[in-house]
Amino acid sequence: MSDCQALLGQKYGYRPFPPTIDADEFSAIRAELAAAGDDAGDEDDEDAGCNRQASLELLDTWFKRNTNVIPPVYTLQPISSILPDYALDSVIIRLHSSFPSI
Repeated sequence: MSDCQALLGQKYGYRPFPPTIDADEFSAIRAELAAAGDDAGDEDDEDAGCNRQASLELLDTWFKRNTNVIPPVYTLQPISSILPDYALDSVIIRLHSSFPSI
């Protein structure tokens, strides 16, 4: 069985991602994610490498470094900056439910 790490659970109810993460902690998380599976002997598993790369890209997309504060932090980006039509979908659904003949 391979090692797997995930942020799951409902023990404490809804727990959103923190809006900021210290730069040192973010670097440690990123390094751990990049190294995940390297020591498990799965060098032939291309899917694991692709999943790690996709996870790193997601992390880099959603958290941007802010050096305007001391110490530097990584800030979670607003959903509308990455998914511009996110709020629009809910508006369209509400309109369709209000006016079913459209």
